[in-house]
Amino acid sequence: MARQRQVMDQSFEVTRDEIGRTVSFAMVSTIVALFLGGVLAFIIGRGITLPIKQMTAAMGNLANGDLTVEIPARESRDEIGEMAKAVQFFKENALRVKQMEAEDEKKAALAQMADSFEGSVGGIVRAISSASTELQASATSMSSIAEEAAHQST
Repeated sequence: MARQRQVMDQSFEVTRDEIGRTVSFAMVSTIVALFLGGVLAFIIGRGITLPIKQMTAAMGNLANGDLTVEIPARESRDEIGEMAKAVQFFKENALRVKQMEAEDEKKAALAQMADSFEGSVGGIVRAISSASTELQASATSMSSIAEEAAHQST
C-alpha cells in the first residue's frame, strides 16, 4: 500500500507538472495567437482604410472643383479599384463639362463681339446715311438756288 501510495504520489506530481506545462503552453500560444491576430487585423484594416481615406480625400477635392487631383487605387482589382475607376469617370466627365463650358463662353464672347461690331458699324452706317441725306438736301437746295440765280440772270 505504501508502495502504491508512493507510485500514486509520483504519478500525481508528474500529472501536475504536465498540466502546468500544458497550461503554460496554452497561455503562451494564446498570447502569441492574439498578438499575431492583432498584427494581421491592423495590417488588413490599414490595407482597407488607407485607400478609402485617400479616395475620400480625392472625392472631396473633386467636389471642391479641383480637377487636377490624382485618383488613387485605380489599378486595384477589388471593390476599392472599382470605386476608383468610377471616381475617375466622374473626374473625366467634369473635365469634359468644363471644356464645353469654356467653349460656350468663348462662343458667347465671340457672339457678343460680333453684335458689338455690328452695332458699331450700324451706327456708322446710320450716321453716314443721315449725313448723305443732309448733303443731298443741301445739294438740292443749292441746285434750286443756282437755277433761280441763272433764271434771274437771264
